[in-house]
Amino acid sequence: MSWRNFVRCFSINSLMKLMGIFMGHDDTKTILPTNLRRICHVSEIAEGMMRGVEVGEKRLALYNVSGTFYVTDDRCTHINASLSKGTMEGDVITCPLHAGRFHIPTGRPLSPPVKVTICVYPVQVMDGEIYVQLAGNGTEQEQ
Repeated sequence: MSWRNFVRCFSINSLMKLMGIFMGHDDTKTILPTNLRRICHVSEIAEGMMRGVEVGEKRLALYNVSGTFYVTDDRCTHINASLSKGTMEGDVITCPLHAGRFHIPTGRPLSPPVKVTICVYPVQVMDGEIYVQLAGNGTEQEQ
């Protein structure tokens, strides 16, 4: 992932949280960031499945990869196709238009014609609910 894509995908809060994890800080008592948005209950997306979701004005794709949840942009970086309408095999999503493939956990392109990484957003599961942390000032509306 290029530095530009990294910065585009992650907010300052996300970066600070990552720094805290690497520095051994315990943030379990931290108040939830205002840009953390509920997507759905874990029971609404079975293992090995994916679906498109809207959070505010953002169109995202939610994946359940072997019991771990991931959220990416729902748009292919090659052509504006909905990735959630593609096919998912393990931790790889294939675009429905030109069969470009992305690694879901990292967003890395795996095969032509895609060359640009898709954004992967931090996900948290709390009390059986799936939340995504979006960059920005928290003005997105909860679904």
